[in-house]
Amino acid sequence: MANQNPAPFVYLDAAAAADARGRGVNPQDLERSAQGVLKFLYMCLPDTPVYAGAALSAILPDDAEDRISALPFSLLRNIVSRLPAMDAARTTTLSRRWLLVWRCTPLAFADGRAPPPGSPRGPARPRARRHAGPRGYLLPCHRRYLLPRHRGAPRRAFGAVRLVCGYYADAARQRQLARWVQTTFVAKGVQELILVNRPWPLDVPLPAALLGVATLTRLYLGLWKFPDTSALRQSKSGADAVFPHLRELVLCSVVVESSDMNFLLAGSPVLENFGIVGIREKAMMRLRLVGQHLKCAQILMSAMSSVAVVDTPSLERLILWESKACDNSCIRLKIGKATKLRILGYLSPGIHTLEIRNTVINAGIKATPSTIVPGIKILGLNLRFGVCNDSKMLPTFLRCFPNVEILHIVSKKTDKVAGKINLKFWQEAGPI
Repeated sequence: MANQNPAPFVYLDAAAAADARGRGVNPQDLERSAQGVLKFLYMCLPDTPVYAGAALSAILPDDAEDRISALPFSLLRNIVSRLPAMDAARTTTLSRRWLLVWRCTPLAFADGRAPPPGSPRGPARPRARRHAGPRGYLLPCHRRYLLPRHRGAPRRAFGAVRLVCGYYADAARQRQLARWVQTTFVAKGVQELILVNRPWPLDVPLPAALLGVATLTRLYLGLWKFPDTSALRQSKSGADAVFPHLRELVLCSVVVESSDMNFLLAGSPVLENFGIVGIREKAMMRLRLVGQHLKCAQILMSAMSSVAVVDTPSLERLILWESKACDNSCIRLKIGKATKLRILGYLSPGIHTLEIRNTVINAGIKATPSTIVPGIKILGLNLRFGVCNDSKMLPTFLRCFPNVEILHIVSKKTDKVAGKINLKFWQEAGPI
């Protein structure tokens, strides 16, 4: 007998479940799929900026001295900035000094601290019980967490905002998010922003106003459709930095065009860490890595046409993992100006075509100054020793990176052995 009382949806909203039924798809299957996607995505996110379980107390049972209030002012600001917004506000009742700390401290907000009523994530807040909504959606009553009322509010800066439990598929919620971007993210000077949409659909448009949050230093986006930047690229203001202070950028399962991605990288002049996971694009991504301060770039499980290291004099690590090509074509990896590059992986013969300073690296190519990257110390390779062409690329790669000290090899199994490599080949290949 069919289950008359199926488990309530946690990762889908009612509209997505109804749409699935209309297309003949079991919403429970979609629920499990969404759970897997979000579980992986949440693993990519940094820790929450607030510490809800911490106790703001350092008084021993027989000690009446207030040791925390005696700490330096800068340290008190650091403490308050790590508290949930409402808990931080309660510190103003302690003393006049704590009130001053509150007024000049950038706040942190995480939507996990404001679950809707009835959610198993935690108890409902007072005065919120009269509001109803799907789990994970930020209700109007939660605006007080994002816009605390106090005398210093107009000058208040938000240090960090983490919104990872909201559904933004319908137009009303998208408009509300757009208002938050303007009234909170832009006006309040948010520095760290983690913004994730709950699927489905997977192409909910991201508010274009987000490109105006010039104060950002860290940005994580998950399950969005990136806004079109063509208007910015054509305007005079497009020549200026989009995110002049951004140092860390990670995009997870975001629909984005190559032109928008490259514009974003070029408009982040102090970017140090860049990562993309499961990037989705109608056409294959053609990525250009640029940036005088870029140190680490990770491209994971993303469909690529080419990755060009154009001008990255500070780049130290370039990680390609589970790269996806299209129509049996190869991903062109071109290494240009990267004098500090020390770690490179995982190159896969048959998937990647390596190009160094305009020279395509083929099996058996002789090492020349134009085909050598001497700085590489750690190299990772994905190859199949049962495939002749893969095996022939091993000594070729090592000629291109002659100073490798640590070599990681993942040798995948293959159903069919394509050719054989004899001992003479390895003897002629030189020492490895």
